[in-house]
Amino acid sequence: MSVRRAFTVGEGTEQIETQLHTLFKDTPILRIDRDSTQRKSAMAKLTQKIHEHDQAILIGTQMLAKGHHFPNVTLVIIMDADAGLFSSDFRGMERTAQLITQVAGRAGRAKKPGHVLLQTYHPDHAAIECLCNLGYEHFAIDGLAERKSLSLPPFYHQVIIRAESANEQEAMQLLAAMRNDLEPYLSKDVYLVGSYAAIIVRKAGQHRALISLKASHRVPFASCCTINE
Repeated sequence: MSVRRAFTVGEGTEQIETQLHTLFKDTPILRIDRDSTQRKSAMAKLTQKIHEHDQAILIGTQMLAKGHHFPNVTLVIIMDADAGLFSSDFRGMERTAQLITQVAGRAGRAKKPGHVLLQTYHPDHAAIECLCNLGYEHFAIDGLAERKSLSLPPFYHQVIIRAESANEQEAMQLLAAMRNDLEPYLSKDVYLVGSYAAIIVRKAGQHRALISLKASHRVPFASCCTINE
């Protein structure tokens, strides 16, 4: 038995399901995502179907990667594997790597050997090569060294101030004014960056912008808060 599974971030599970139906007309295709599991007991019914079929293709989001045991899975396909490489969140690739590791762990859980395929636009990227060839531990060590060189947590403390507004310019202007008010009180040990757009630029009709402050220890932050109080 060979169970193939596709994980996606950007393409959408429904679109992938449509494409796979044209390629594997005689193979059951089961989609597990938020939409397909909204009804009560829907997840249990899908899981039962998975165990009933000798061959099946599973398509899922992150919820398929955690807490499920499919002993007959022999092939895992991870789509958009490098989604976090160029994220404005410094933790983006770390989260992507953790998810890749979790999803890859679904293959070969029983006695049958498992295989993992990554779909990536940057196969030669150092982070992808390190994760695939050396494993997550080496990836984490390299990631920590990079964070240290860039003065990022956990080596530096960081404070994020976020502004939200229905008007994009208003959010930016508020943070610009706040930056001007803060700067005279900041010690030379505090680095201030921004304003800049949030990772999720707009949510619930609100534009979101950020400024960030970094320091090697918490004392400068405490002093700043005391002054502004």
